[in-house]
Amino acid sequence: MFSKSELEVLEILWSEGDMPTKDLLTKLNESLGWCGTKTLQVVRECIANALVEKAGPPYMYRALITKEAYMERKSEVASDKMIDESSDLLAASLLGGKKMTNEQIEVLRNLIKEFMI
Repeated sequence: MFSKSELEVLEILWSEGDMPTKDLLTKLNESLGWCGTKTLQVVRECIANALVEKAGPPYMYRALITKEAYMERKSEVASDKMIDESSDLLAASLLGGKKMTNEQIEVLRNLIKEFMI
């Protein structure tokens, strides 16, 4: 996903909207206590990672990802991680130790094939 620092930049842009360079750097310095070089480095990382756009002159910064898109992606990552870590346990708990018929096994195989990458 994003680093904590990148997320801080995005949070400010999501709440404040597009901002001129001076205002963005001031907000980041005030809210996080960063020095000027750290702030510039993080903003450059955001641009390099296509999270933020710098346009101008006068130079304005704009978030390239919406908060909604970020939340959706964060949910997908968490969901994928949960499925990867617990798919065996999920299947076992659904079966609850019961025996399956050959017909049920075939239906399950077909469902799994649909979701395979």
